[in-house]
Amino acid sequence: MKNISKALKAEFFGTLFLVLLGSIAALESGALIYAALGFGGTLALMAYIFGGHYNPAVSIGMFVSKRINKNELITYIAAQFVGALVASFFLALMYGFGQNIAANVVSSNVPGSDFIQLFNGLLIEAVLTFVFVLNILNITKNKENASIAPLVIGFGLVILIVVGGNLTGTSVNPVRSLAPAIFQTNALSQVWVYILGPSLGGLLAGLFYNRL
Repeated sequence: MKNISKALKAEFFGTLFLVLLGSIAALESGALIYAALGFGGTLALMAYIFGGHYNPAVSIGMFVSKRINKNELITYIAAQFVGALVASFFLALMYGFGQNIAANVVSSNVPGSDFIQLFNGLLIEAVLTFVFVLNILNITKNKENASIAPLVIGFGLVILIVVGGNLTGTSVNPVRSLAPAIFQTNALSQVWVYILGPSLGGLLAGLFYNRL
């Protein structure tokens, strides 16, 4: 019980700081590379401190690859969502309720219009998340990699944000998109893209990893 309690605290605080600090970096800099470094750097730092997931898509991949059980999956995701929600509340206090707090929306750079454009955004998020989660599953499979894993994971996120940032914002994390959208309501209509896309990507990464 103590281990699961410690893990849930890690998921809560790690997700809170990931969403809070990464979003502030994106909002204050206005530059994609700084947003990427903000999220990627914070993820690496939190991984060194806590060693958690901070992302339902990662937890799904871990569950499918049999690294965690069903109860852990559910409680981890709950803790991640609460952490992201608290972070988003602080962001709303800082920047204004209903204002831009770095919630994800599909860019006009994505081909198509209306539903087709959103569906294309979903596919982009699924592919980016697949790569992200597969990288995590591979680098964390050996305990010998513990000292370098956070850097590899954080750098991987930096690359993916640079690649997809001008398309979907590169969420690759359902709670990182859902929680801010609750306070930045203009993003709510597209939040399904960022729940389904990353969740599918995490699921496929876990299935693919099992076949390696």
